[in-house]
Amino acid sequence: MQITRLPIGTSADENHVPILTSKNIATAKRVIVYIGESAQDLGIFAYRMIGHDTVALGSAVEFIQNVKASARDEPAIVLANMGQLIWHRRGKQAMSQNTWYAIPRETAVGQPMKMDPVKNRVPQNEGLQEHVACVFELVVDKMTEPNAEVYVIGLGDGALEMVEHLQDNWGKWDGRVNAMVVGASHIWQTEIKDKKFGDFWGRRGRAYMISSEAPGTPLTGRKFFGCNCYSSGEGLYLECLMPKAHRSILDYFKVVADNPNYEAEPQDISEADNGKNVVEDSWAG
Repeated sequence: MQITRLPIGTSADENHVPILTSKNIATAKRVIVYIGESAQDLGIFAYRMIGHDTVALGSAVEFIQNVKASARDEPAIVLANMGQLIWHRRGKQAMSQNTWYAIPRETAVGQPMKMDPVKNRVPQNEGLQEHVACVFELVVDKMTEPNAEVYVIGLGDGALEMVEHLQDNWGKWDGRVNAMVVGASHIWQTEIKDKKFGDFWGRRGRAYMISSEAPGTPLTGRKFFGCNCYSSGEGLYLECLMPKAHRSILDYFKVVADNPNYEAEPQDISEADNGKNVVEDSWAG
């Protein structure tokens, strides 16, 4: 993996947001794009799992390893950076809101450093919406093969921004995006306004929910979310969803890649038929 600075062409000293892209991004026939949570640093899924389990599991390391092992023709990977959209001028680096608040203050009771809305922001990446647009329009669209198949994963607020951007620009991305997965992001069927996007969402979209059932277990929820729903294997914490569910997600992407005419069979699972397969809600932080 390599650092790619956004906007494209900025130097290390200029205001920029770093993302991670694989070295084969310009030649790969398939591209997997991950849009994560705004609460995490680049390449991090869950610090709690880094401390409790392993660095590889709690970060994107194991995910990247499994992507490389999941297909004969190695897919390219793009990891967005939804968390580090603030530019620290003295340190010449992008950082998250939490890291900004952790910058040493004049006194123990002093206020956090004042943030300038221009000098401490990055052009074309001022907020989540702008960053997602920059990733898709300047990286995925411009830096990959024109005919490369695109597979997208969004988690939490990243999934909301991803779906909104793709839906608003579906005339461009229809035919390029081959499958879509959202993690624990309640994108209601009533929020899908574009008919063609909604049709794709129903056929090639999946939602992985907060649930302690084994990863990939079918769940109720299609009538609410418009796509088939599955357990992530994580019953509490949103940030732990990717470490638990990414193997099932990659298996799904492989099925779609190997079957050009793939269409998901709608899952009609009633709570009465299987009480265990009820989507669980969690407010755990």
